[in-house]
Amino acid sequence: MHISDSPTVPADALCESNSQVKIQLSRSASRALTTAKEILETRGLESVSTEDLVRACLEENQPLDLASIYLEHRLKQKGTSICEF
Repeated sequence: MHISDSPTVPADALCESNSQVKIQLSRSASRALTTAKEILETRGLESVSTEDLVRACLEENQPLDLASIYLEHRLKQKGTSICEF
């Protein structure tokens, strides 16, 4: 079963170091990023962008971890069974 919530990005675009993908974030995701930036600012890091935070999260997690995070998120959102995946 394939589930997609957003338009597919071409695979070659994902490999380009300067490709940009725009995503629409939920309020809670936006708040989480804003809070993370505020935490970093209180520790002296003034110029951290949202892109920097997202890039760090993606680069520091393994693909399996990202897939697990996504599935866990979907389960919480939909209340579905793991068997459906």
